[in-house]
Amino acid sequence: MKNSKLAVFFPGMGYTNDKPLLYYSRKMLDAQGFETKLLIFSGFPKKDKNNEKKMQKAFQIALTQAEEQLADMPWEQYEEVLFIGKSIGTAAAAYITAKLKQPVRQIIFTPLERTFAYPIMDAIVFTGTADPWVPKGRIPELCAEINVPCHMVEQGNHSLETGDWKTDLEMVRRVMTTVEAFLA
Repeated sequence: MKNSKLAVFFPGMGYTNDKPLLYYSRKMLDAQGFETKLLIFSGFPKKDKNNEKKMQKAFQIALTQAEEQLADMPWEQYEEVLFIGKSIGTAAAAYITAKLKQPVRQIIFTPLERTFAYPIMDAIVFTGTADPWVPKGRIPELCAEINVPCHMVEQGNHSLETGDWKTDLEMVRRVMTTVEAFLA
């Protein structure tokens, strides 16, 4: 009998599950009765956003490790499945979503352009206007093409941070409020 909810976390290369966006998402989902599965990725090549070969290798590492950690997941027992991704994790989550035979909702934090190579439907996206990992304006364009809401953090970098701790704390609060509304 399906009656439980599952949230799977797909971290980034340096943005682990204990960083603010994923940490507070997990706290929120725990409070909403979700079972959580935190994926752990390791062994990435040195970060180089301008090296397509290294980025492809990083994607393959994340995807392989995600598939290994989810190999025995009894997807059919869950009424609701939610993937929460950050950076390279968003691409792995989108790929796995496309392969599953059931609906998956997605929370997408600072996606890479390659995330949109896979079908994305029931999702919400957050990106920063100062994210050096994607061409300026590209993520909102991709979201508009598939009619997925894209929330922009003004002056936000790849972690959606601005460099001002007060602004960053307020950003986390606003993002979590928006995520909560998406889940309602």
